[in-house]
Amino acid sequence: MGPARRIAGTLILVLALTGLSLLTVAASGYALARLAGFETVILAGGSMAPQALAGDLVLARPHAGEVRIGGVYVFRTGAGLVTHRVVAVGTLPDTLITRGDANPVVDPFILRTADVIGDPVLIVRGAGALLLAVAPLEGRIAAVLIVVGLLALLALGVRWGGLGPAEDPPLPAGQG
Repeated sequence: MGPARRIAGTLILVLALTGLSLLTVAASGYALARLAGFETVILAGGSMAPQALAGDLVLARPHAGEVRIGGVYVFRTGAGLVTHRVVAVGTLPDTLITRGDANPVVDPFILRTADVIGDPVLIVRGAGALLLAVAPLEGRIAAVLIVVGLLALLALGVRWGGLGPAEDPPLPAGQG
């Protein structure tokens, strides 16, 4: 096997192992966060710009304590999860008025303090859009594992000569 093939094989193997390591760390972190009660939210719009943008992934720890005016929280609404800022206390008992930082008006819905489920602790730019682009969780995991597995097999095959001759063929007599 020539030096270029060995280098290519080694590079592919290193990339595959790096990808597998990153996948393992990400999956472990996600699983631990979910076990600890953390919520993940993929932002659908840019209502919280510039701090958070459409397609960002928000990790929110379980909410405990009081809700404060000016605080940003993850709320459960009839339409799903929303990450907005509390701008006022409602006129009805135990109600909150919220607004996205980039929105000129308050939200059309009124929330109760019981609707607060999390406090955002981490925003990962674009990670939510990336996750949405690759289908449901099982599909994402399977797709990544297939790609990493194929890269690893390719790398091992090139490294061990499985994709071609292990050595350059001998030259006919008198041409060396």
